[in-house]
Parts: sequence; structure tokens; C-alpha cells
Amino acid sequence: MTVTPELLRRIPMFDDLQDSELIEIMSCFNEAHVAAGEQIYLEGEAATNACFLVDGELEALKALPGGGDTVVGTIVPGGMIGEMALVAGGARTATVRARCPSTVIKVSYYFFHAALDQMSVPAFKILRAVIHTMTQRLGELQTRILEQWDCEPFIGSVAGPSTDQVASLAPSFDYRPFLSVMPWFETFEENEIDDVLAKGELAEVPRGAFLYREGTPPGSSFLVLRGAVERSVMRDRRYQFSVLGPGRLCGGNALIAKTIHLSDARVRSEALLLRLEQADFRSLFQGDASYCLKFQNMVCANQLMQLKAADNLLALLVSQSYVLSEPRVRSL
Repeated sequence: MTVTPELLRRIPMFDDLQDSELIEIMSCFNEAHVAAGEQIYLEGEAATNACFLVDGELEALKALPGGGDTVVGTIVPGGMIGEMALVAGGARTATVRARCPSTVIKVSYYFFHAALDQMSVPAFKILRAVIHTMTQRLGELQTRILEQWDCEPFIGSVAGPSTDQVASLAPSFDYRPFLSVMPWFETFEENEIDDVLAKGELAEVPRGAFLYREGTPPGSSFLVLRGAVERSVMRDRRYQFSVLGPGRLCGGNALIAKTIHLSDARVRSEALLLRLEQADFRSLFQGDASYCLKFQNMVCANQLMQLKAADNLLALLVSQSYVLSEPRVRSL
């Protein structure tokens, strides 16, 4: 059943869309009614669509190694299920079923990506909302990772150098020819790459310099063009989340979520960076020009890579904790 703009208006994620934009995009959606106890998604199956809950209540379940399952989340009206499927496809990471009679609206991965390929502005507005959701999830994953490390949450402020204080060096080599073959810019025309470059400031930053510190408000984001940047936190020692190489965005999460930085960012090897001040990042992230839409698509790809890395790190830490605890369990 094809949805109406009025039905889409019941989903907070669509608040930024005009009526004309809802009409343009509504053919991507279908309404479905789900009975109590009915499964919408099954863990492990191919993920070909996402859905939004209009009425009712859903629950997400994860299979347990020894059999059975456990509830890991509840979805209330207005919530979204399967945002990862919408932007990346893949396999379902959880089973979702209705706790009571429920109404959902589904959006196909294929139809949604066709709209993105056609540079549909409404589709990109939805994509930006999905990016916000993924950014929130990244923050939640980091909290769980710190718990596995037995790290105390961040308290107070950190005094330290940032790129506002570290001397920036002009590029010492001809960087421009290789940008068009970088993953970040592979869909950009040459003039669109220049449009993005014009928004920022290029700088070579020495090894060991901090781009920002945990707990500080965001001022800029940084696109790594050469070298590497480490995301980590300092407690009793330094704990590393990830290393971002060429074509990766650093510092965008705090700007998207409008929150403080949740980690330090330190240059691991001398790096060439495109620094985007907050206003310039927002103009790219919220703009409708073709190079802005392509930039948003790459921000989404960057978030997906961060989510995958965080998921893998958390799974590794949980597994290590389980293995280390086994001898104590067996000795009881």
C-alpha cells in the first residue's frame, strides 16, 4: 500500500521535508500492518529495506550462543529499524517482531539508492537524518567499549594543544593530482573537488600534534588527505579506538551531533589535512549543490566504516573478557 504525505508526517525523521518533497519521495515507501508476535526481520537474512514505526511497539532480539534469544531494544512510534540496511544492505544483525498490532512504513534499499543516484534532495535529507542516527549509535558504542576497558567516563576538561595552537605548514608537495583517485573524491568531478577544497584550509600537521582533545567543543573537522590520525582517550594509559588514513573524516561526529568531542585526535604520522571550520562543514553537510550531496554521501560511508570498526572492537573486547573469565568460572 503506497503511503501518503500525511502518514510520512508522523515520522519525526521527515520533519525537515516540505510537502512537495514528501510527494516526490513517497513512491519509495509502502505501508504494512503487522500482527502481534509477527516477525518483521530475521537475524542473518538479507537486508533489503528499512522501516519506520507509525503505531504499536516492536522489539529487537539477538540470538544467544547456547540457543534462544534476548531482547536488546524496544522501538516506539516514530522510531526507525534497519538504518544500516538502508544505506549499506548486508545481513540483518537482529530479529525484529511486533509486541502488539503495529503499523510500519517500509523503504526499499534499491528505491532509496536510485533516488540518491538521481541526486534527489528529499532522499539526501533522509540520508542526513540517518547519519544523525548512526552518529548517536557511535557514541553509545564508544561508551560500551570504555566499559569493557574498565575506563572511567570523562570528567572535567583537558588542557592541551589543538590545531588552533599548532603551527600549520603549507603543503610541501603537489597534492592536487592524486585527489581524484582518493576514495572520498572518486565520484566528484574535478571542478567539484575544487569546490570542496575552497571551503577548507590545507595544512601539513606534524606527528604528535593534537587536532582536538576529549571534552572540548567542536570547532573544525578534518579530512585526511595523507598520513594518519589516531582517535583515542587518555586514562591510566592511552586507549586507541581507530586510526584514520587518507580519505577518512575526523571530528565530524561532534559537529553532526552538536556535542563535545568524545575522544582525542592525534596525528600519528605527518598528515596533510583539509580543515573544515564548523560553518564550512555545515554548508557542505546541509547544502543541495551536487558537490554537497556527494560530500554527504561520503560522510555516510565514513560513518559506516566507523560503526563497523567500533562493532568489531567491542566484539573483540567482549570475547576476550569471556575467555579470560572462563578459568574462574570453571574453578567454582
